[in-house]
Amino acid sequence: MSLCLVLQTKDVILMSADSRESVMMNGEFLATGKYVDKIHHIGDKVIFASGSGQVVSSIVRDFKQSSDQSITNLQRIAQDHKRIFIEQYGSDYLGKTHHADLFVGCFEEGKSALYGLSSKQDFEILKKVGSDSLDVACAGCHVQEATEFYRKHSQPDNDVLEMYQQMYNTLANEEIGGELTLYTLTNRAIEKECYPIIESRPIKTVLSSSKLMHNADEMSFYAEGKRVLWFDIPSRNFKFSGHLEAATGTFSGALQAATGTFSGDLQAAGGTFRGNLVAAGGTFSGALQAASGTFSGNLSAAGGTFTGTLVGVNGTFSGTLNAATINGGTINGTRIIGAEIMTSLSDYPRAVMSSSDRMFRAAASSSNSIEMRASGSNALSELRFSSGGAYANMSLPSSGTGLLLDGSSSLTAEFRSIYLRGYSGVIVPNWSVLKSDDEGESIRSALNKLAINLTFDSTTRNLKLWSQGGSLLAQVNIPK
Repeated sequence: MSLCLVLQTKDVILMSADSRESVMMNGEFLATGKYVDKIHHIGDKVIFASGSGQVVSSIVRDFKQSSDQSITNLQRIAQDHKRIFIEQYGSDYLGKTHHADLFVGCFEEGKSALYGLSSKQDFEILKKVGSDSLDVACAGCHVQEATEFYRKHSQPDNDVLEMYQQMYNTLANEEIGGELTLYTLTNRAIEKECYPIIESRPIKTVLSSSKLMHNADEMSFYAEGKRVLWFDIPSRNFKFSGHLEAATGTFSGALQAATGTFSGDLQAAGGTFRGNLVAAGGTFSGALQAASGTFSGNLSAAGGTFTGTLVGVNGTFSGTLNAATINGGTINGTRIIGAEIMTSLSDYPRAVMSSSDRMFRAAASSSNSIEMRASGSNALSELRFSSGGAYANMSLPSSGTGLLLDGSSSLTAEFRSIYLRGYSGVIVPNWSVLKSDDEGESIRSALNKLAINLTFDSTTRNLKLWSQGGSLLAQVNIPK
């Protein structure tokens, strides 16, 4: 565990953390004697992380290596590692200890921003934007004691750095200690300072709860009052109580165990395992190779990752095969079902079939595409073409309307010949909308110019030729 105290205004953020590593044994925390970084400067952010050492270190490592250093990506990484940890160890493994608590300090648009994410709320993103007043936030262990100490010692004329040092020195215990790291964040820079934490009492450690008994009658190692390693004189064997764990090293010859569980990494340079090899939990690292033999029964993995190449000469996977990512040349099957199938995440050209958008889309770029929509404009099934800002749709609104073409510009049809066969007629709004491309004249205008009528004016003795539109086209006088 660790302790973080944050002071925030709109112009500055102070974030602190200690470096002591601790473990819980028999209901109480003990210092391990190791010191680890609990607060990290990553890009334009300072991140405080406390909780399970395994979960926290994985979150910080993956976020530091990621090209996407947004708060939402940090949330996704934290949720993934919490899920992986629970799948491996169960949801109650840590007891009351949170998987991870995160404080993130940064500046956005010239103002300070403090984000809080906790595994207790599944890493819901909480944000506090700095204001003209001073805001105080605490995370980690002994939050109540730290808050009360700050309230008593936060006088206007008190030195802030001295207050931080006094608080960590006063609260130093099996969970808080080592080195105080203090970050100062402004809109222009991030500065780091480190100071030793002075302890006022002896600190209980993992080693202080152990002892070695070595005399003519006994050679034993005790931990927490219990004998865990000893030499048994009658059988002349060394005996272990609990779990045998090897961080590194090699067992040579034949390793045989009647009962028990191996935790950590089990590595054999040579030799043969006889009988049944059973693992209640743990991880095989490196290459797992069998020269001969058969795995009988069901081979089950609650969690974990196969690295390298998994090759099956033949055989059948039964049940459900779940994979976040499948890379390969060809997938053969009678049915492939998925919410979204695509040729590329973002690169063009690409094709996407999506159940959420209810369409199939093939695109040369973000603005040039063809879409087959199950529910498009006016909730109609349609085929849509897009090019830049222009578009055209083809749909079937009803049996009365028939096939409908609509779009943002014009419809052009170019063929050697065009035949219009309307068995009940070819219908246009009026003759004025049918125009010649060469002359720009409509059929209505051309018809209006046609001569259709002759009249004789007996008074003037003029013979007159009239058009369809009622215009006088010509006249001739006929003498008596």
